[in-house]
Amino acid sequence: MSTLERGMKSPTIDKIEQISQVLEVHPVSVMVATYLEAEPGMTIEALFERIKSDLDIEE
Repeated sequence: MSTLERGMKSPTIDKIEQISQVLEVHPVSVMVATYLEAEPGMTIEALFERIKSDLDIEE
C-alpha cells in the first residue's frame, strides 16, 4: 500500500476493488475521488457531466 501512496506503483483494477472493499465504498467512488483531487477546480457535477457525455448517456 505504501508504494501506491508514494506514487511508486499504479494500482490495478483488482487492487482498486480490494481497497474499495476495505473502505466499504464502490470502486468507482475511489476513482472519482482520485480524479477530483488530481484536477483542481473540477467539481463532481462537471466530472459526472463529462462521464455522461463520454458514455453518451441522456437523462
